[in-house]
Amino acid sequence: MEQLIAPAARLLGEWWLADEIDFVDVTMGLWRCQQLVHMLAARTPGAASPATMQRHALILPAPGEQHVLGAAIVENGFRRAGWATISGQALDEDALVALVSRQAFDLIGFSVGSDRILARLPRAIAAVRRVSSRPVLVMLGGPAVAGDMAIARRAGADTAASDADHAVALAELALAGQPPARAALAETNRSG
Repeated sequence: MEQLIAPAARLLGEWWLADEIDFVDVTMGLWRCQQLVHMLAARTPGAASPATMQRHALILPAPGEQHVLGAAIVENGFRRAGWATISGQALDEDALVALVSRQAFDLIGFSVGSDRILARLPRAIAAVRRVSSRPVLVMLGGPAVAGDMAIARRAGADTAASDADHAVALAELALAGQPPARAALAETNRSG
């Protein structure tokens, strides 16, 4: 069912841009999509992983981003794959840096909905890399990125994913040391 939620949300956005529905219709539709994501998450247990082997992911809307649906869908995918996850509303850069300085993550994923938000992301990514206690894989997704690795790299991220399944697969490969993903991660962490 999650494979239907993201396209439904995009369709609501298209209808709104075409002036076929109003803001209230979009808000209510997205609210219902979020309810479905949370309902599915509650019914789908995460894969069991020994605590010593468990990966930790922070999945959030990019700082300044209003939309949380995409991040919630991706967070649910990581949780189902056995990752310990933290998700929620977008944090401002200071709160994000404070969180990353207190807690170690293997992956930080940002959902990016607009070019305006994307333009401000390099500074936030550089800041979280500086305070992270270990090398961290930074992944971008969302409409402004659309899985385009070049866009992600320009923003200072390691990779870009097109959907939740793609994000989990990329993260697992990169963190398992699969070349060239691991080499790209190491280089980005040295220069960040």
